[in-house]
Amino acid sequence: MIYYLLRAYARWGLWLNFRKVYLEYVERIPPGQRVIFALNHPTAFLEPIILATHVDVSCWFMLRGDKFVNDAAKWFLHRIHNLPIWRAGLGDRAALRRNLATMDFATDRLLEGQPTVILSEGGWSGRLRLKRVQRGTARMLFQAHDKDPTRPVAIVPVGANFTAPQEFRSEVTLTFGAPIFAADHAEAHAADPREAVEQVTAELQRRLAALVLHVDERERLELAEALLPLVRHGRPDSGILPTSRRPPFRAAQARALDGLAALDRFEAQGLASDLDQYHRQLREADVTDAGV
Repeated sequence: MIYYLLRAYARWGLWLNFRKVYLEYVERIPPGQRVIFALNHPTAFLEPIILATHVDVSCWFMLRGDKFVNDAAKWFLHRIHNLPIWRAGLGDRAALRRNLATMDFATDRLLEGQPTVILSEGGWSGRLRLKRVQRGTARMLFQAHDKDPTRPVAIVPVGANFTAPQEFRSEVTLTFGAPIFAADHAEAHAADPREAVEQVTAELQRRLAALVLHVDERERLELAEALLPLVRHGRPDSGILPTSRRPPFRAAQARALDGLAALDRFEAQGLASDLDQYHRQLREADVTDAGV
């Protein structure tokens, strides 16, 4: 009951905070099947909340084990569907062994049709970055398949992209990728479980990379941050509903980042100079790019 009440409250809160929540390619979620949602992690905590409040089924979440500090915290966090996961450096060997119980519980819920949401990078990545995907998502996929091969289970990659996560009334897009089915890799897993986990993890990395706005070179992050709002402002969305299925600007932003990556050092410096001059002209005219 607490979970459903908080989910409703959080959904209205998100609609107040964000001007628009886009759910792109949500039809890729396999209907009636068991899924693990594999999310990137660009903010401290928002993306799993946004996902859980905009899908029709109740979800379970993996949360750092050190947040379960006492019995009261354990009770409340479990009621809102959080499960403790212990990573290297956060707990001793006994604590790490408790991950097996967490995985068993989450797998049982998954097979009952309650998806697990996993931040597959294993830690906060920041905006416009995608870190290396960890193996835990693939391991859970095969654990669920081994437990009941008659029930199809899949990983659904989800890319969370924020236009300005710290700004009130900005936008967020959740882009759902093509699912990775356990059955497609079951034979490989039976022959070599470790190699199969590596293959699925690599495939998840590729599919997430296609969904996430990412800048390879850290020295170009500032330039990308200046460029992307211009692309967004050039493709306004006049719809009044708080959610929509097709963001008008994400694909254009992805193309802009591809173009930015193709620039050599001198071309990038020229673009930075042009952007600086343009913003200076906006300030002098006392207008904004969005207004233009």
